[in-house]
This record gives sequence, structure tokens and C-alpha cells, in this order.
Amino acid sequence: MSIPAINQKVVLITGCSSGIGLALAARIAKDEKKRFLVYATMRNLTKGAALVEAAGRTLGRTLEIKQLDVCDETSIKACVDSLPVRRVDILISNAGLGLIGPIECQSIDEMKTVMDTNFFGLVRLLKEVLPDMKKRKSGHIVVMSSVMGIQGNISLIEPGPVITEFERKVYEECLKIDLSTADKVHPPVTVDASQSTHAQSTPSISDVSHSAKMAKLTLSMVSSQPEDPVDLPLLWPQTMPQQDQKWVSEALFRVGAKGKLELRENLQLWYHPPQPALLYHQAPTPARFFSQRLLLWMPYRLWKVRLQCTNPACARHHLCGGGLHRRVRQVLDIDRYYNLVTETLICTRCRTSYLSWSHTVLQQLDLAHRSEFRVILTLLRLLRERGMGNGPVRIIGQLRENHSEEWLKSVARYTSECVAFLDNPGLNPLHFQEPPPLAPVPRYKWLLTVYSQDILNRLHHIKASITSTYGSILKMDSTKKITKKLSGPAKGTAQWLTSVGNEVGQVLMSVLTANEGAGLDLMAAGLMERYQRAGVDPPTILYVDCDCCKEVGETKLKRRFSGWPDVIVRQDIWHFMRRLADAGDLTLLRKAKREQLTQQGWPAMTEAELDRHISKDELAQHCRRRTRGEETTIRLLDMLIRQLMGGKGNDAHGILLLDSVRMQHIWHVQRRQVTCIQDPPDVLLYTETGTLIKGGMVLKTYLCARGSTSLESFHCHLNRFIPGNSTNSLNFQIYLLEGLLRWNLDRAAAAVPGVGSTLRTYTGELVYSVNQNYNKLYGRKLVPNFTPPAVHTALLDPDLSFHTSTVQSHSAAPASRVPLLSIAGLRFGPSTLP
Repeated sequence: MSIPAINQKVVLITGCSSGIGLALAARIAKDEKKRFLVYATMRNLTKGAALVEAAGRTLGRTLEIKQLDVCDETSIKACVDSLPVRRVDILISNAGLGLIGPIECQSIDEMKTVMDTNFFGLVRLLKEVLPDMKKRKSGHIVVMSSVMGIQGNISLIEPGPVITEFERKVYEECLKIDLSTADKVHPPVTVDASQSTHAQSTPSISDVSHSAKMAKLTLSMVSSQPEDPVDLPLLWPQTMPQQDQKWVSEALFRVGAKGKLELRENLQLWYHPPQPALLYHQAPTPARFFSQRLLLWMPYRLWKVRLQCTNPACARHHLCGGGLHRRVRQVLDIDRYYNLVTETLICTRCRTSYLSWSHTVLQQLDLAHRSEFRVILTLLRLLRERGMGNGPVRIIGQLRENHSEEWLKSVARYTSECVAFLDNPGLNPLHFQEPPPLAPVPRYKWLLTVYSQDILNRLHHIKASITSTYGSILKMDSTKKITKKLSGPAKGTAQWLTSVGNEVGQVLMSVLTANEGAGLDLMAAGLMERYQRAGVDPPTILYVDCDCCKEVGETKLKRRFSGWPDVIVRQDIWHFMRRLADAGDLTLLRKAKREQLTQQGWPAMTEAELDRHISKDELAQHCRRRTRGEETTIRLLDMLIRQLMGGKGNDAHGILLLDSVRMQHIWHVQRRQVTCIQDPPDVLLYTETGTLIKGGMVLKTYLCARGSTSLESFHCHLNRFIPGNSTNSLNFQIYLLEGLLRWNLDRAAAAVPGVGSTLRTYTGELVYSVNQNYNKLYGRKLVPNFTPPAVHTALLDPDLSFHTSTVQSHSAAPASRVPLLSIAGLRFGPSTLP
């Protein structure tokens, strides 16, 4: 090697044939700033092959191998004299021997050899090097020793290391006192002791990782500047937390033949950091307590998949690997962050670059591999299922609490280990690093943005699922509850939300309109067209709450659904009267209830007393009901009205509550609607959904298709579908679509007879893939009741797009242009008023 530069330090290391000495020499010689010239010494130069391999390109540049025997003063002097101007800025005394075995098995000569090498070898080195350091008034001496030097206990198992290391430690401390007070050098000659966590201090240490740690520790001690960052590519050191850089560098990279970083072979998808040690023999650092796991998302390299360029001009040209992406992303998890590393893919034809985690690349992977990308799924699952108080603000609050508690647990563990060293101080002063600060959790608006993007990525499947929903008994109902959440340009453009459901409670369509009249024409036309395109038979009954009949001619609703001439329009029975329970079902329920009360210790009771113990919910669950018939209904209502016009219609003061003239007029007008509330003949309105044991008897449970009660329940849940108090038109609709999908799947699962499945998922694509694999492997489907959605047609507007419609207000104001958004047959926006 050449003469060291002014800003370079000469490092002399002993015992470099293996172990810590070898790792020290290689590590210091590879310093990126080339601040050191390393002379690695060993007793036998024939054992230097391992060091030559570890040094790589630094051999002959910043590292040179020399012969030195610490037991021979002549060898030490010859080695130091061969250095330029006998200059040694840093001396690292690492050479040593050890004896293992009972003390009675060791000879005196062997013990003398250990003492001569471990203790007197250090003395010989210092006698040769220390005078020159004093003359230059600068120098640094690092003495490698075992923790047994601190403990100082005599062991009958390994007497050599214990006794000699203790002597070395005492000698080091004496040198510190001597050099700091007597010579008055500036900068002073310092003597540092690096303790190994191993009790045996021998030159052949098999723990390579421990050797690397000791090398890094020693390098930080001998350098007058802050510790160098670890070897990481591109902008990784700036975008990865400091506590993760070291273990990631060791886990993912190696130094290639050309001295450049290379990815290791046999890469994994997930990498987990090393955990804190169970016992610490030296002061810990916070790295292991606060390190994060890493997701290495490289599908092109890990799975050898063939990916294509999406540029139409490239004709689906295959992509090739472009190396690691320059930045590391931080991914928000339930209780902590983790690192995301990805690869860059390049089209060699158009030079377009893609990231492997982009939606374009993910959609080209099969479902099994795409499901491994779990970056956003964990948090979004919390938003998809919304209940009372379960909004984005609450979720962000819960995330902050989870992150804070996990961080505090790590702080408690780390500081507890540090405090233990304060209670048992060693010979050297201790300095503890502060824990890294807690990473902040984003605001709720960020979470809503990510959630919206997730829905848009799944929009094709959502639209296909909703437009694949049909029914033979339909219900139509309207509400104003949800329109108040519209904000921005769409605020005030819609007054009603009208929904159409089927017999099991699923929603086929929802429409926002300015009123309930002609604004529903597009909805009716689209619904009839959907049935026709799918080849599904038209429904038999349509339940509404108004416009069900007319004295003369055809109603507007009938004309609106003119494509279904045979559909029977009925009024929701709950808007008029109750029904009569089936006698057989009621008898069975009474019998089961009597047995149940008897088992609970109730005394015998009459039929009237028993009926008081039967709740309305039990009647609805176990009894099929039917209407009384048109003539009977008219007769009973007429009788009831006459009684109310008499004495039974008075209040407590004897005042008649009803106006007889007005009551007779109302009854005359509404009498024609009695026909609309009767059950159509030969139409099954009840579906058996399962059984229930009550009082030792098996009762059937039923689902009723009559009326629009299910739609009213759906409208009560609409506010939960859309998070927050207000939202723009785009988010309003995609949130509503997501809620519709989950509502329909829940209603479909509840309508299936038998015991409910333990599976609960809303990802139809995943269920379909699993069913296919199960059918091929085991000859059956895992979820037999699942039906994959059909592909929606162009008629239903497969692309999310804005249209315009002219709206004229009731006050005859000038027409204005307002947005109308149509999603997969669910048309949102105002309509033309009459």
C-alpha cells in the first residue's frame, strides 16, 4: 500500500486469521470514505485465506496482511518498523488463546502459554506502540476482551480465559488512569475495552454475526466521526427507519465480486427483524426493540410471472426487471408500521416503467398471488363493516391508541434492560441511546381517500354483483334520509332516494331523484331491460306504498312498468292493516310455548293467558300469515268504523274523537284499496329458512316476502354506508355501492335454509376461485350456495362517467345543468320534473 494520506488513520489489528479480528479488518478496510489503512496481522500467514476472501477489492488498497507474533518482541518490532514512519494511529489488540476443560486437566505449560499470549502479548504491543503515540500526542488503543474480565470469577472449567481476561481488564484500567493524568496529551491516548458476550476469548470464533457486530462496534469507537450508515442502495437510507437499516442490509444484500451490493439468493416475501435478546451482558441499543418487519414485493423475481405492458402501442409486450425501486415505503398496520420494498418493471419497447405494487401489475397476477399483497386490506376491512359510531374518525383513534400502546411496550422493555445496567455498573461509564420517536398516524381524510381508491379498484366486481340480483317479488320504497349527506355541486339536486328490493331483502336498484314522479321512468326502464337481457322471468308482484290502484283507468306506476303487463301491484299491508296467522302454525307455536313455560316452572294457564306470553317477534318468525279476503276485510272495517262513531270512539271526557262526516268520506275513498292489500292467489309469500327448538319441540322459521318492510330497514342503514356527515357526489355513490353489495350478500346468506356457515366474506372472486379448486381436487364446492355474478352489459354503463340532465324547479326557474351519475344501472341524479 502507499503512504497514508493526511486524513487517513493507520490501524494495526492482531489476531486476524478468523473471528472478530477478521471481521474487524474487513469492515474497517471497506469504509466508504477510505479513512483507514488497515494492517491485519497474524502469527501464521498460511491461515490468511479467509481474510483474503473477506477483504475482496480492498486487499492491496486499504488493507495489507502482515506477520506478527505477540509472544515474540522481535516479530512485533519488525512489523511496526515496516510501517511508514512507524505510525500506528489505532491499535486493536485482539489476539488471544483460551483453554476449555477442568483445571486439573490443564498443564502448567499450557496455562503459561495462555498467560503469555493474552496478557504479556498485550504488554509487548503497548511497549512498542505507546512511546510513539506519546510523541505524536495522539492515538487510540482498543483492547478486545471477554465479559469474564468484568466478572472476574475463577472458573474451574475454563481457567485460561477467566484469569487472563481479568488481568487484561485491570491492566487496561490502570493504563487509562496513567495516560490521562501523567502525559497530558491532546488529543489524549485513549484505551477502550470491547467486551464480547462470549465467555471464551479464542481466535477462532464461529459466530460470524457476532463478529460482524463487534467489528461495527469497534469501528464506531475508533472513528472520530459519527458511525457510517450501513450498506443500502439508492434512497433507502433516507426512506427507511434507522433501526431497520442494519438488519435489512444483512438479510437482503451481500457484497458481490465487483464490490457492489447484490441481492441474496432464495429471497422471501416477508422478513422479520431479530428479536431482543433474553439476557443482555452489555448495554443494549434500541434497534432490536423498535425494528419493523419488511415486505419484499417482487412478483416478477419471486414467482417468475410473465407481465405485460398495458400501452396499446406495445401490443402487450412483456416487461422485464428494472431492479429495486429507489424508495422504501412505510405501510400503516393495525398497531405499527412496516417496510414495503418493491421492484421496478420496464417495457423495453416503449420504455414505460411500472411498480410491482401498482394496480396495473396486480391485476395481471392470479388471485392466489395477488392475495399475498396485504398492504391495505387490514385497515380497509375495518371501514367496510360500519355500524353505529364505527366511522373513520373512530378507526383513526383506535389506530393511534394501538400504535401508542405498542410503542410504549417497546420503550418499557428497552428502558428496563438499560436500568438493569445502572443497578450493576461496570468499569466503564454507560451511555444509553434514546428510543426512536413514535411515528404519527395519518388523519381520517387520508383513510377515506385510500378506502375510496379500494372501492374503485373493485368497482367492476361490485357492479356485476349488484346487477346480477333479481327477484320474483319486488318492493319499491322511497326515503329522504340519505340525501342530506350530498355536498359540493350536488348538494340540493336530489330530494328522494328510491330503492327496489326483492323477496329476501336484497336491493336491485337505488335512484336519487328530484321527486318521486317521472324521475323513476329511467329506473323502471333500466330494470325491465335488465330482466330481459338476462333472460329472467318478470316478477309476479310489486309492493308499493302508494299509486297502487285508481278508480278509472291505469295508474302511472302501471304505465311505468308497462313492459311487465302481468305484474300484480299491491300496497304494503303494513300501511293498512295486520294479517291473520295460519291456524296450524299458531297451534304448533302455542304448544311449544306451553312446554317452554312449563319447563321454566310456570303453572298451568288458559289459552288467553298463554297468548299473552307469545311475543310479536315469535308470531312473525314461526307463523305464516294470510289476508282475510276482500269481503271479510270490508265487513270488519265497516263494523270497526261504526263502533268508533258511537260511544267507543269517545275520550275519557266523553268527547267524540272522530268526525263522522270526514271519516265516512275517507272510508269511501280508501275502500277501493282493500283489493290491493289482499295476497294474490297461488303465490308463495313465505320461505322456510331453518328450524328452532322451543320447549323440546322443533319449530320452523320463515322469511316473509310480503310488503316493503325490508326496504324500510335498508333505508335505516343507509347513513352507515356513507361515512362522515357529508361527502361529494363521487364518494357518495361509491360508498353506497359498497354498502349495497354487503347488504345484498348478508340478505342472501340469511335466506339460505339450514345452519349458517362459519365463513363470512364479501369477496366473491376469492370464493369463486376456491370453489373451482375444491371442485377439481375434492369433487365438491367449499361454498355450495355461492353463485358467481354475471358480467354486466354495456347497457348498464360499465364505466364510471358523468352525464347531464335538465332540471326545472317547481317555481319555473330557468333550467340548470346538474350532474347525473350512472353506475351499473344505478342511476344517480335529478330527473326532469313534470
